[in-house]
Amino acid sequence: TMGERLIYHSSLGFCMLLAWGIVWLAERVDAEKGKFVVLGIVIALAVPSCMITLQRNLEWKSDETLFLADVKKHPESALCNGNAGARYMDRGIKYLTGDTANQDSVNYYADLAIGYLQKSVELHPRYANGWLNLGLCYYNKKDYNNASLAWEKVYGIFPSNPILQGYAQMLIAIANEKAVNKDYAGAAEFFNYGLRAYPADSKIWADFAGASFMSQNFSQAKNAFDQ
Repeated sequence: TMGERLIYHSSLGFCMLLAWGIVWLAERVDAEKGKFVVLGIVIALAVPSCMITLQRNLEWKSDETLFLADVKKHPESALCNGNAGARYMDRGIKYLTGDTANQDSVNYYADLAIGYLQKSVELHPRYANGWLNLGLCYYNKKDYNNASLAWEKVYGIFPSNPILQGYAQMLIAIANEKAVNKDYAGAAEFFNYGLRAYPADSKIWADFAGASFMSQNFSQAKNAFDQ
């Protein structure tokens, strides 16, 4: 995977050792034959190495090409699946706003991303970034229930995550909009989603209680006020 960049020095040492071995071998055979032995070994090693290097260089063109190539090579890696999912998620985000806005395209790439991200958290259940991105894919699909459930997992792993707090506020913004429009039941629903993602915020509990009260769900309001 992309961790190959970390073995640069050891790779250089291997090449130096290999070159020494070729020279050592050439010195122990007939001088005329030695030239052909060295040439043959160099060609046998250089040609496939060059082909592999050229192919890998193409994969390193961008984060997207790299991560989508790596997940094919290492399908059981949580990190590779998480990175591939994030790149498909990024593709979909391009269709959220502006002249290219298209919810069908958002959903298409989100579904591709969800497949990889779901596998990443199955392989590593405490992979916080995997859960964060999984929740964002659901959010972009407007599947807010599953988004809040994914972000609830993040809170259990990394409760002080600043990105998580920002995502919770996206759900709260929808709740506030519904409250302004006097859709108190809808507001309570989204305040509850926000509480799943970030239950440490006392203001969200108060707003959830208020929206529940206004929607005449008094038992839910009482439970929220008790928090």
